Amino acid sequence: MQRKVTYEPVFEDINGEFSKAEIRLLYIWREQDERPILLENLGRMTKAAMVNVDFNKKDAIWIGSSNAFFGEE
Repeated sequence: MQRKVTYEPVFEDINGEFSKAEIRLLYIWREQDERPILLENLGRMTKAAMVNVDFNKKDAIWIGSSNAFFGEE
């Protein structure tokens, strides 16, 4: 399930410009488990109007993505 959100430019770079970020999490929930299991994640940052690969044009403002590590509780 996904929910539309408004991204706030809160990450300031060394030039005083701000970026937006999102972290997407992919879970599975097997019938025998009492809670979902986190499988994968994706972190993306951008200075563009929207966080979306459709807006990653040749002359687009800086866009980046990464995978984050996570540990077990």
